Amino acid sequence: MMYQVSVEGTRTEVERISEAMDSIEPPPANDWRERRRGQWIIDIFLENKVRAGACAGIIELLFPARRALIRKLPDTNWVEKSYENLPPVTAGKFRIAGNHVQSKARTGQIPILIEAGAAFGTGHHGTTLGCLSALELVLRRTQPIRVLDIGTGTGVLAIASLQRGSTFSRGTDLSSDSIAIATENAKKNCVASQFKAYKAYGINDVQIRRFAPYDLVFSNILARPLIQIAPDIRQVASENSYVILSGLLHTQESIVTSAYTSQGFRSVERLRLKEWSSLLLQYTSPNY
Repeated sequence: MMYQVSVEGTRTEVERISEAMDSIEPPPANDWRERRRGQWIIDIFLENKVRAGACAGIIELLFPARRALIRKLPDTNWVEKSYENLPPVTAGKFRIAGNHVQSKARTGQIPILIEAGAAFGTGHHGTTLGCLSALELVLRRTQPIRVLDIGTGTGVLAIASLQRGSTFSRGTDLSSDSIAIATENAKKNCVASQFKAYKAYGINDVQIRRFAPYDLVFSNILARPLIQIAPDIRQVASENSYVILSGLLHTQESIVTSAYTSQGFRSVERLRLKEWSSLLLQYTSPNY
């Protein structure tokens, strides 16, 4: 049984609501889009009425003038239904798909098996595609060995880097469900011995710090937490390491970039897919 909480607002409001959902454990899936010019809607999906009510309460606390609509969804096999609208995705050399279409991968493609599920990162979102494209740009310059994936979701970015030559990867996420899903996906893609994930905010886990520095850091989350963890990422970055950031809108590029350049990173490339931006930066230590 699933419930859907929906509310309309400005783009700024729905973005703020999406960020607020990260405070719920586990964070619920949500989708937001422009309904008509200047008017946006966000749909949030929860597994019971109590959590749906709590979610609506958070929204109305943030924006008292807005009224969240709670709707019980019909009983449906949502995973099966998602397959109907979840074709394989090609990003550079990668082909990301579930078992239902993975066998159709063409020669020369690198298949990544990611089933539709509760965690973010099936490869269809512009932020994930942007990160994979940025990874290809990194690989033209160097071969990162040690990789950190902050906000790992399904683990797709960590898995992709391991499939392309990295030998060691660690991931963190706020959601226990995401950690379990990413770990299972690593097994399915035969990289379980090289990937471990931990429930943590940013790099706040002893194992993450223990294995620093990293040659490549992914963080596909949201603009505000990206800014907050900039000093932490600098702490675990190796000399000349690359950082790939996403989960931000075009209008947020400059403020996120500034947070990292102030920490010693330089901007290398900016990629845009629809309304989403992905940033590629490189760290050079002050003594270099």
